[in-house]
Amino acid sequence: MIKKAFLFIIAVNLVTVINAQNVKVVSAFNYLKNGNLEKAKLNIDDASQNESTMGKAKTWLYKGNVYYLISTSNDPKYKNLDTNALQIAHESFKKALDLDKSKEYETEIPNGINNCSIEYFKKGVGFYQKQQFSGAMKNFEYAYNIAKEIGRIDTGSLLNAGISAELSKSTDKAKQFYNDLVNMNYKKASIYISLSNIYKNEKDTVKALTIIKQGRKLLPDEYSLIIAETNIYLQTGKKKEAEEILKIALQKDPSNPTLYFAIGTGYENSNDFENAEKSYKKAIELKQDYFDAYYNLGALYFNDGVKIFDNANKLDPTTEQAKYEAEKAKFEERFKQSIPWLEKAMEINPNDQNTLISLKQLYTRTNQPDKLKAINEKLKK
Repeated sequence: MIKKAFLFIIAVNLVTVINAQNVKVVSAFNYLKNGNLEKAKLNIDDASQNESTMGKAKTWLYKGNVYYLISTSNDPKYKNLDTNALQIAHESFKKALDLDKSKEYETEIPNGINNCSIEYFKKGVGFYQKQQFSGAMKNFEYAYNIAKEIGRIDTGSLLNAGISAELSKSTDKAKQFYNDLVNMNYKKASIYISLSNIYKNEKDTVKALTIIKQGRKLLPDEYSLIIAETNIYLQTGKKKEAEEILKIALQKDPSNPTLYFAIGTGYENSNDFENAEKSYKKAIELKQDYFDAYYNLGALYFNDGVKIFDNANKLDPTTEQAKYEAEKAKFEERFKQSIPWLEKAMEINPNDQNTLISLKQLYTRTNQPDKLKAINEKLKK
């Protein structure tokens, strides 16, 4: 009899402990509902560490809710209860999801996980605005991966993770994120161009071209992709292929000055002076106030003049004087050709520093002291 009574007493005590822990779960809920996050946290922390309640989905759902509200609180008293609150909230919701075999909370738990994803996205934006791109990348990646846990493909977070990775020079991560988007057939031209540029920088022009072609299949009328493909052909010496692509672009919109400007840039990058010159002039013909085209055309003449000048200075003045004089005439002509185009660029945009500096160099080289003085005054201002 004594033994049975003893066992009964133990059973009663056990029930009492279990009920006490269940009360803590309910208390956490009530404190949460009344906005007292400090007491809600104390109660739910106890309940989540006790064997009688730590195996219940409800306990972890409430813990997720408590810590989520701590992480998003504007009140320093609550915000400082745990600086890692958002991560704990996410982990709690995940545990609740694993324990909810009966799907009792099939709406509440995914909503909690989704809210954590959104908060990580907001944190990513905060880091991005401060130009802390590595931190931005990590938080956008968290946001994307958390959303995946509930079957949501958050391409916005993935896109921002890729951009942040690229800006933080995390090239491998940028390739990973951009390739994920490409594999989803994501319809945004900049993704294909950015990824292609990464491969070009790695000297993998085959992969760079493959990516651009994938983008063009999805977005056949996208000019930026047409130009990107053209540039790769020009850079790899495939002028015939480049010209075929350009015909397509020009057939679509023969009066587009931006297209001719982009074509000119491609030719300039492949050291095709004559075609670059023609393209920039055509862009200016179609758009009389096209600052970029004027500037690039002026820079084209200037840079070519500098190349000729550098080569001329390598000649031996005692044995190659005649050749030097011939080269001198060429670079002086290039400098003269450059000036009116850059002056027109300055007329359109009087405060562009690059234009002013280029003109300063040209006026110095061509011995125009009055114009040089005026440019120096502008630069001082």
